[in-house]
Amino acid sequence: MLWALFIFFDVIITLDEAGVKKPSKLPFVLAMEELRSKPGEILFVGDSLKRDIKPAEKLGMKTLLIKKYEDLKKIEKKLKS
Repeated sequence: MLWALFIFFDVIITLDEAGVKKPSKLPFVLAMEELRSKPGEILFVGDSLKRDIKPAEKLGMKTLLIKKYEDLKKIEKKLKS
C-alpha cells in the first residue's frame, strides 16, 4: 500500500537518511535543498501532528495529516489545490 504513494512524491527523506530523530528540522531542510524549493512550494505529508505537521508548518510548508487509509485520497486533491 505505502509503495503506491511514491508516485505522488518527488523526494522522500527518511530519518535514517537524515541521521536525526523527530521533530528535527533537518529532514525538511534536506528536502528543500534536494527540491531546490522554498517552503511554501512544498507539500509535506505526515502521520503525526506533533512530530511531522507542526515542524513543517513552522518552516512555512503546506502540510497534510494522514491518520488512516481513507485519508490517502486527500493527497491528490491537496496536490491539485
